[in-house]
Amino acid sequence: MLSPQELGHLTDDIEKIWQELEDELLADMAQRIVKNDYAFPSTAAWNKRKLEEIGVQYDYIVRQLSRTLKLSENQVKRIIGESVHTAVDTDNLIFKAAAEAGLLESVADTSELISKFIADGVKSTNGELRNFARTYAADASRAYEHAIDQAYLQVTNGFYTAQQASQTAIEQLARQGITSAITPSGRREHADVIVRRAVRTGTNQSALKAQEANFFAMEAQLVEVTDHYGARPSHAEWQGKVYEWTKPGQQKKTSYPDFISSTGYGTGAGLGGWNCRHSFYPFFEGLSERAYEPLNTQETDRVYELEQEQRYNERMIREWTRRQKTLEAGCYDANKEREKVKEWKKRNDSLIKANPDVLKKNYANSKVAFAKRGKTVLEEFLEAATPKKGNIFFPDDYNRSIHKSEIKVAEWLLENFGGDIRLLSESKKQGVKTPDYDWDGKFWDLKEISTNAAADSAIRKGLKQISSNPGGIILDLKSEDIELPDLLHRVNDRIKRSAKGTLHVLVKKDDVLLEVIQYIKK
Repeated sequence: MLSPQELGHLTDDIEKIWQELEDELLADMAQRIVKNDYAFPSTAAWNKRKLEEIGVQYDYIVRQLSRTLKLSENQVKRIIGESVHTAVDTDNLIFKAAAEAGLLESVADTSELISKFIADGVKSTNGELRNFARTYAADASRAYEHAIDQAYLQVTNGFYTAQQASQTAIEQLARQGITSAITPSGRREHADVIVRRAVRTGTNQSALKAQEANFFAMEAQLVEVTDHYGARPSHAEWQGKVYEWTKPGQQKKTSYPDFISSTGYGTGAGLGGWNCRHSFYPFFEGLSERAYEPLNTQETDRVYELEQEQRYNERMIREWTRRQKTLEAGCYDANKEREKVKEWKKRNDSLIKANPDVLKKNYANSKVAFAKRGKTVLEEFLEAATPKKGNIFFPDDYNRSIHKSEIKVAEWLLENFGGDIRLLSESKKQGVKTPDYDWDGKFWDLKEISTNAAADSAIRKGLKQISSNPGGIILDLKSEDIELPDLLHRVNDRIKRSAKGTLHVLVKKDDVLLEVIQYIKK
């Protein structure tokens, strides 16, 4: 099973690669537009010059696309490989428990079959991206051709000077960006949107196909579908329920509704279809505990609307940032665009602060725990909190002047979560590092990080410091450039290699708790 949160963030890195490609191509176009000479004695002379210019620019597009495709293909291989193994490994924990309880005769070895689904998924998704790249190259070239044609006509007709025409062409290019139409509806979209949909859909379908083969190889019968707040209305109807899944031609044996007909699994509009974040996992009566309770319809609708608003804000930030960068590349004033970026960021921040229960929480709502891998427990952590109940204790030899950050975080912990927090003095033994806190009888360590790459070292050191009585590690993010999905991926890798017991990782920025991950080492 892949959680809705995992599916929601697995394309973050690859989207950024394609956003950067569009920025680079637009910047190159803007610089070429400014340098062009639009004063030609005849249309024929201009067309000859234009074809030469388009040819040079197209070569640049192809080079940049080749580089981006190579990066993307490596990302797709990693994303699909990790996702399929995660989904199947999680299911297999349930199958093993069922076999131990006598509900299955044995656990089949499906490793070769799973490898085939990974290979097929990578091949199919990368093939789709390569096909799109050819379309995108042509669309980018046409965008440039249209811009320089516009500038030439305005200069030739005497409407503008060359400088004015260049600025007008660049402004239009910045507004429109580079878009492609690859859907039957003909709607034009930016590359990052198209790539996100292709990779997310390809990854989820690969994982689901592998889970399906695994499911029937184990001769299982029931599945529970994941759920999340903010699901599209048509999916909200069937999410979070248990279904019977039979092979074609087989008779139903239980009173549970049919999985295929209920969820539309296998169709573009159903579970696992276009941009879908739902998954499933095996369910055994008498063993499995329902992980998903029915969600409040009004709350689901509310979250859906808020998430749509947040996505719109993020698109506007992206659009005005694109305009700003393109104008700056052409050496034109971009103050208006810069202010618009700030305005939309402020609007989005206000939306998040006004709705922290929705836009900062994890709504995957999953209760399935698995060995050596993190489980999101943010909601449970907040529900168990006892804000302001408890005390902060300082040893007599504690040096408050050099531990202001530790004290500030201790005050934040008490204010928001409560408990007895004892700050610990540094060890006087050379080479021995003590944890920062004893929080309700468990050791915790604070690590401030400014880059994603620093997470591995921070976790490694923190684990060593709390190893004798692990409670957890608090990661305090000190930079806007840190990307949470990549950070959590790095944290998970280090925990799997080094952790020796159950612990939590709290991720905070400023005074906002972003995530709580529980690791259970079995």
